[in-house]
Amino acid sequence: MIKLIIQIIIISLTPLFVLAEINSEIQTLIRSFSEERQSPDQPHCGFIDYVRLQQLLQQVDPSMQMLAKQANVMQRPVREESVLSPGGHFMLYFNRIGRDSVPNADIGNNGIPDFVDSAGVYLEKAWDVEINQLGFLPPPGNDGLPVQVYPVYFTNFGYYGLTTPEFPVKYEGVSDNAYTSYLELHNNYEGSMFYSNGLEGLKVTAAHEFNHAIQLGYDADYYDHIFFMEMTSTWLEDYVFEQVNDYVFYLNSLFRYLFSVSFTSTSGFYPYANSLYLHMIEKQYGPNFIAAVWQRIINEDALTALDNELHVWNSSFAESQNRYAGWLYFTGSRAIPNLYFPEGSEYPEIEVNEGIEAFEFGISAQGMRLIELLPTMNGLARAKVSSDDEGKFSHIINHQQLTQPVDFKDDDIVTLSKNKRVIVVLSNPNELYVNSLDYTVKRDKIITDSVPVVVTSTSAQMEFSNVPEFASIRIFDILGQKVQTLKSETSNRVLWNLKDAAGRRIATGTYIYHVKALNYEYAGKLTILK
Repeated sequence: MIKLIIQIIIISLTPLFVLAEINSEIQTLIRSFSEERQSPDQPHCGFIDYVRLQQLLQQVDPSMQMLAKQANVMQRPVREESVLSPGGHFMLYFNRIGRDSVPNADIGNNGIPDFVDSAGVYLEKAWDVEINQLGFLPPPGNDGLPVQVYPVYFTNFGYYGLTTPEFPVKYEGVSDNAYTSYLELHNNYEGSMFYSNGLEGLKVTAAHEFNHAIQLGYDADYYDHIFFMEMTSTWLEDYVFEQVNDYVFYLNSLFRYLFSVSFTSTSGFYPYANSLYLHMIEKQYGPNFIAAVWQRIINEDALTALDNELHVWNSSFAESQNRYAGWLYFTGSRAIPNLYFPEGSEYPEIEVNEGIEAFEFGISAQGMRLIELLPTMNGLARAKVSSDDEGKFSHIINHQQLTQPVDFKDDDIVTLSKNKRVIVVLSNPNELYVNSLDYTVKRDKIITDSVPVVVTSTSAQMEFSNVPEFASIRIFDILGQKVQTLKSETSNRVLWNLKDAAGRRIATGTYIYHVKALNYEYAGKLTILK
């Protein structure tokens, strides 16, 4: 009987404990919005905390909601003065005295603090780059048309900046789920809570927060898009103001937790650091690619929109995620700026675990792994990942070249050398954890049941004959980097125009070809001379 009573008491009190934890978190968030933070121990943009506070306030009684209201959280600020930005796109509201006052220096003697003048210039640059150059839509106004003058306030709070959704609006011809908004910038960017102080902090925040205002015009269902919202805004900090590398300070969280955190995580600094993915996308497909993804977000969740836009470029999220994991290897002392991240030498380095030529592993949901092999053989080898789950793997050969990602169900042909290490790059694009995968790499005998494929060539093309029906011919360079894939379909003759998958003429050298069809497999070498 006593045991039963204790169980009943514990069960009845559990909701109270949960409620107490929620109330405590709400109070902590309210302080962040209304008080100065002393150290950079939280994400620099207040938007994720704003979304979290909204979620929590829906779970508590009206008294806690009133506490947020009394602290002026999620309410448009009131300031004493205002001035229009140079291009007329922003109205800047500020105080000269009191808690929210901006620095009062006015070297230009125009009657406006230089800090406010600078903010107007930086915001206008963000408008020009993000809207005029990259093709993002302007934020919506109250009338459902593009906003004419966007409101910006200077506030002394615990963030670099904050963009607050305000009123739902049907954005004419675009979205049924858009929100107007207003933007708050920190009033001075002074102190240890900022990685970039003064005007540099002001620059990156202007680019970052203004893009949040733009994003709310595409689709305000930010619970599904918040990871991509922060990735996009942080990437734009560097794109708009390339000389201020504030984003680099957040990268330790990415490199430390890469093997255990989902690509879509919004924890801590992770989504800001994960903006490196968009740095890769920018270099591969150009900066306008990101605006095209946001156009799709009007009707699709962010990950689906990203995947569909990549299909336009004959790629996919699964493939680009694996390539991203490979790019993350080339940072710090391993950086190759002309091939991978242009600023990669400024980044931390991933610590890669060592493995032998066969090992078992797991991958977190939408996670990535890198494992360094110590080959015990020389020559051409076949790598496989045994799994019923979908995923991709590739290899970094000789600490320089990243091979083309292939499916777990397929195999990858690599060239091994005992004195050259190989990095295995593995990725899981799915929403579920993959518990057990087996990786093996070994030299296999190439078996044929008929006459081997014959290769003949001219200066303009190469012909593969005696090719089985519905065969694939993969061509690799001597380091194992895939150059091209050809298909035979119903013909036993396949022509190759001596160009790679990107349509570029291949260089003189030795190449490996691998022919595979039902009950048929053959590999050989060929030489291209010019």
